[in-house]
Amino acid sequence: MTFGQKLQLIRKKNNLTQEQLATQLYVSRQAVSKWEQDTAMPDVDKLLLISHLFDVSLDYLLKEEIDNDVTAAPDGRKNNLVDSIINICRKYGYIAGYGLSAVSLYCFIGYVITLVSVIVFSIPPKGFTGTGGALFGSVYTILFFYMALSSFGIIMGMWLAKYLKKRTEKYHKGGDSQ
Repeated sequence: MTFGQKLQLIRKKNNLTQEQLATQLYVSRQAVSKWEQDTAMPDVDKLLLISHLFDVSLDYLLKEEIDNDVTAAPDGRKNNLVDSIINICRKYGYIAGYGLSAVSLYCFIGYVITLVSVIVFSIPPKGFTGTGGALFGSVYTILFFYMALSSFGIIMGMWLAKYLKKRTEKYHKGGDSQ
């Protein structure tokens, strides 16, 4: 596959007209047409822009034998485990936010139950004259601190889920180029 064929393929795959691509590369539509017909080659700076714009390597663009690589996707990127993981995170990453909130809520409930237990079991029986307030005071402080951290975790988890859900919607609409 020639440079021009590859350029035309990735341009169409990204739903760009020759005019739109020309505008992004600061050249004329005719220049893009000549490149795709293999009657001319772009300058090095334009090749770098094309490579960056379509997220493909210069090797993919320039070497004709690379198109025979069965692991290469039509846009020149390698289909591998890392790309699969990135795509899964882009599509379903917001679930991590819900998971963080759920774990934080679980911890928060545990701390509340522990706090209630400490309060109930620390009530001195009738006639008890001993001290022990210093010990229970520090336990209360620690439990309240952990409850505050758990509350923060719940809030941050929900924020993270909302943020990643928006990113997922952009990904599905094709508006996120990352």
